[in-house]
Amino acid sequence: MQNAGSAIHKSKILFLALLLVLRKLLMLHETAAKTSRNTVQDHIILKRAGFNRLDDERKNFVNSDV
Repeated sequence: MQNAGSAIHKSKILFLALLLVLRKLLMLHETAAKTSRNTVQDHIILKRAGFNRLDDERKNFVNSDV
């Protein structure tokens, strides 16, 4: 009887640990999604303002060869 109670207790602890790990992974995923979204929004804002970093880098590269 004691073994059954111990097994149930261990399974509860493992289940709670799994929930904590899943929660942490979800928080990391949300942070990454916000960062990605902000990067895309920044790119759109800069492009609308007339700045295009890739075009500037290409121009610098072409000009450096001359």
